[in-house]
Amino acid sequence: MSSSTKAVSDRSPLHSLPSARQAVESILNERPGPVSDPNGYERRSYDSFFSHGYLLSTSAVERPTIGQWREMRIGDFQGWVEWNTRVVSASVDERRAVVLFGHPVDIYSETTDAERIAQSAARALESGFTPLLHYLAWLGGRFTAVVVDDDDLRVVPDCHATQPVFLWSGSGLASMASHAALLAEAHRLPVNSAASELIELRRRINPRTTVHTPGLICPYLGIRPLFANCYAEISRSGAIAHRRFYPFGEVARGWSFDRAYRQFEELFVQHIKLLSSFGIVGVSLTAGYDSQATFAASRRHVRSALFAYTFFGFNRGRDEEIRDLLAANEASFKAGVPHRIVRWDRDPTDDRFARMYRATFPAGGQAPQIARALYEGLPSGFVEFMSTAAESGSGF
Repeated sequence: MSSSTKAVSDRSPLHSLPSARQAVESILNERPGPVSDPNGYERRSYDSFFSHGYLLSTSAVERPTIGQWREMRIGDFQGWVEWNTRVVSASVDERRAVVLFGHPVDIYSETTDAERIAQSAARALESGFTPLLHYLAWLGGRFTAVVVDDDDLRVVPDCHATQPVFLWSGSGLASMASHAALLAEAHRLPVNSAASELIELRRRINPRTTVHTPGLICPYLGIRPLFANCYAEISRSGAIAHRRFYPFGEVARGWSFDRAYRQFEELFVQHIKLLSSFGIVGVSLTAGYDSQATFAASRRHVRSALFAYTFFGFNRGRDEEIRDLLAANEASFKAGVPHRIVRWDRDPTDDRFARMYRATFPAGGQAPQIARALYEGLPSGFVEFMSTAAESGSGF
């Protein structure tokens, strides 16, 4: 096979659009009185919104209003990719190619080289989509694969769908995006009032918890998310099919606990080693066994700088939050690892942050307090280890 690989993010020009600045100005000045932003900090923040995002469609779509974007085309899809988005592609021939968004890692080949991984994916595609699917299913990291195979276009998430994919189709057209708000803006989609009412009802029942809408419910009508262990198949007519592919067969039975544990530990540790090569690692640490295990493996095997952090509400800390904070602090102290306490109970309606949050989540914002805590309490661009897969994976 003669395949070619390219880093798409290095080949596409970066454009600027005056309307993006106009939209930001209108948001900044929507409240009465002058806006205090002497150093342009808030305006610069808008340039990084939808970071690592994309918006692709079978028809031409306008450039998203907020953020910095470059043009891109994949098969019949054209659209926009945020300038921070890491994209590589490898082709089998003129009609078959694999495009990878994000940061895949190949645990079995022990590599984080996205171009090398794309080449391996293209070699698998040469034998058909099913061999490629088996290869993609066992990759680690955080990524989305778009597969062009003759007239078919398929979208495959990573094993936990950690990088969201939202899909829309109508009037013979199809679109996909990293954020629901991008699709809503491109196609002027109405807000899903049922989703908003469900979120509000859940908040009234327990205002202290993070709220997620269940299943296929999205903040805008006509949008569907791509689930883990499934891929989307998009036809030229704009029809979208959602197909489950994993597990590939019967789940292995009869393994002893020791054998299963050894294999899990080997894969888990190798995954941590590879992910840590992308930069400074921060471990979300509590008293829970899952985060404690992640932290224990990280402090032994992380190749880069490491810190731990714990969310805490100083205004209304509950017993379980206090236990989490003390256990995390003790584990960090014993390991000699810096521990950061991230306050999550600040006022989510703070003028500046509320405007920025609403710009990217006009509808469907589910955790403004946590979003503000992440924004103000943690560095940007670090590698985040958060132990959630074990909790949500059983739902797939």
